[in-house]
Amino acid sequence: MKKSLLKNNQGFTLIELLVSFIIITSSVLGIFSLIIQNIQVQKINKDQLIASQLAQEGLELVRNIRDYNWLHDDIYDTWYGITGGSSVEFSIIDYNDSAEAGVTPVTGISDPQTRLYKNANGFYTHDVTGTATQFSRVIKIEYDDITSPEQIMVESNVQWEINGKTYNYIADTILYDWR
Repeated sequence: MKKSLLKNNQGFTLIELLVSFIIITSSVLGIFSLIIQNIQVQKINKDQLIASQLAQEGLELVRNIRDYNWLHDDIYDTWYGITGGSSVEFSIIDYNDSAEAGVTPVTGISDPQTRLYKNANGFYTHDVTGTATQFSRVIKIEYDDITSPEQIMVESNVQWEINGKTYNYIADTILYDWR
């Protein structure tokens, strides 16, 4: 009786094994491709978050110089160190710059001086002694001292590149001399 049971018990055929192997392999490959895509999107989102904060910081740095000038209005006018009087200027500025230092003029975002570096304290700066990052930041200042001397338009543009694709994040505001 034992022999007849063994004869009727059949195993998997080669075709069944191949089909099950293909199904399992395609499932695993699908999961791995989703993991890789998730990692790539996470990197892009991280860089975009950093860029948005760097752009906002650029606006705040210009606002800080304006406010400093207000506190020292016996020495400086409102836009001292921010504009040189021309209509459109491109500048770089760091967290440790003051109205006395002013903003450094550049030709645009492609200027090598716009590259941001991370210093030993983890701050982003234009000082080349730090570690180079993929980010560049330029501040565009539009000032018309004839028709609108009480305001300036400030645009902070952060640019970076990932795998040959260039990304930009732009934040802008209008600053007023309302005091």
